Amino acid sequence: MKKNLLIIIFLHLSIYLVSAQNYFGLLHPNQNTVNFGINANPGLNLNSDFMYFLPEESAESNLGFLVSINVPLVTKQGLNFDIRYGGGYLWTIENNFKVICGAGMVVSRTSDLNGKYWNIGFKTDFYPGFYGKRWAIAPHLSWDYKPLVHIKHSEYAQQAFEDLYPDGAGKYNSPKDGWFYQSEYNIFQLGLGAAYHREKWNVNLTAGFQYIPNRLKIVMLPDIGLMPFYGSLNFGYVLENKP
Repeated sequence: MKKNLLIIIFLHLSIYLVSAQNYFGLLHPNQNTVNFGINANPGLNLNSDFMYFLPEESAESNLGFLVSINVPLVTKQGLNFDIRYGGGYLWTIENNFKVICGAGMVVSRTSDLNGKYWNIGFKTDFYPGFYGKRWAIAPHLSWDYKPLVHIKHSEYAQQAFEDLYPDGAGKYNSPKDGWFYQSEYNIFQLGLGAAYHREKWNVNLTAGFQYIPNRLKIVMLPDIGLMPFYGSLNFGYVLENKP
């Protein structure tokens, strides 16, 4: 019963930890871009990205660094956020068939009635599909993995622990704080991305299904806001041309 409760708490926190990165800035060759958007996982979040391009010898491929921040619109306890730093690459396979590949490190902070949590991990994204002069459409595949978590329990959690073990019958005298390794923290997403881009701007939409593997095999739990879908709508603007 205790393990089942911990899994449900983990799933509840997971819906606030998933964020989107906008790699469609790669559609503007050698131009730095800034992006603003809203995403749902299914909780609503605001996100902003900055992409800095690196010059490439090949005009058909682009490599850029990406920094993004994601903030929930509604939080019940304290300030929650998600910061990512990584890179994206637009690889031309043949003519209009291309693949956007993205990978980045993730640092997330979440909080609830039971305490404060820091998570560290990484996320990979792939968009293989059609990339034309104005439109791009591609399947979206991603893997989000955060194996490290730091927990600082609240006074409420400590009191609940004492009520559960009033005579010190448990293995510990209080909830254990500190860094932990969680091998089962995985979030998989499968969806579809589409973008319309002009010389100085782009608008893009990505939506699909997501799955968080767990021992209880829970796919959907509306009572805590867990639904098997995600989506993001973003607007990107070119800041400057790189020489």
